[in-house]
Amino acid sequence: ATDSLAIAVQEIDSEPVARRIIAAKQRGVQVRVILEGDYLVEETARPDPWVVLGIGGTNEGNRQILNAFLRARVDVILDLNPKIFHQKFIVRDEGEPNSAVLTGSTNFTLTDTGHNTDGRGNNLNHIVVLHGATAASQYLEEFERLRSGTFGDLHERVESRPREFNLR
Repeated sequence: ATDSLAIAVQEIDSEPVARRIIAAKQRGVQVRVILEGDYLVEETARPDPWVVLGIGGTNEGNRQILNAFLRARVDVILDLNPKIFHQKFIVRDEGEPNSAVLTGSTNFTLTDTGHNTDGRGNNLNHIVVLHGATAASQYLEEFERLRSGTFGDLHERVESRPREFNLR
């Protein structure tokens, strides 16, 4: 990216991916992120919230990356959806000649990106890169909808669903 990244993803616990996102911000790229909030809070409050229980089997990796984003001044918000936020896409440089969308079934996690080193299995997922202004524009429109909270069952009755489009 040279101009902007709009990232909507369920989960980021991969430090190598997070470092690249922060590096883009530090290069002057406008970076905006939407994350699933459920991975960042406890289901029930801990008696001592200052104690970190460890990375394995918890969501501490997600929380550490959120903290790193905040310290790097990445514009990050949590989803506004009470259900699971299952998006997985990045819009790169919308409106620029190199505009593209990365999408697919892959979360930015250690097990989905192959950065896993603790013996857990890697998930088999796919990534698709859509080049061009049409895809970038359509996905950015959806990103803005998600960011404003106008999505889901209550809003789709009055707002259109995402449109189909042809890549050219």
